[in-house]
Amino acid sequence: MGVSAGSDQKTIVDIFTEEPYRSELLERYRTWCRENDKPFAEGEISFSNRTHNMTQFLMQVQEDCYRDMTDHLRKIGVRVPIAGTNWLVNAANTRTQLVSDFADNHVYWYAWSWNENCRSFDNRPMVAQHDSILDHPCNLPVDGSTFLRVRMGRPLA
Repeated sequence: MGVSAGSDQKTIVDIFTEEPYRSELLERYRTWCRENDKPFAEGEISFSNRTHNMTQFLMQVQEDCYRDMTDHLRKIGVRVPIAGTNWLVNAANTRTQLVSDFADNHVYWYAWSWNENCRSFDNRPMVAQHDSILDHPCNLPVDGSTFLRVRMGRPLA
């Protein structure tokens, strides 16, 4: 899940743009606008149009989702620290992680192949490559929040 655009992976927002969820999200958006004294257009609204107000609203939806998920897990006895997601893609998404116990980000070195009968990896050092996880600028730690960056250097056999 994530407040983002430009990926083949479905985000919470992508899922909510399908019925019956779209209608519920639209009503939540209009309620949020009224409660926060924000203008909104009557009729069709695009959730992919990332205006400041839309981004703020979608961040609230995502934070509420993580709070509800964490509350449910705590009620059924989960006692370990809980992260909202490991798919941190931008500042808005990273900000929503502050409601979780910690933030986690997985950035992979894609110089490996993991197939059913053949597993291999490219043993070139990352420091010599222009596109490696070492220079991945996105999703830096947020002050006051525990942040983990986990990477997979090569798949385990």
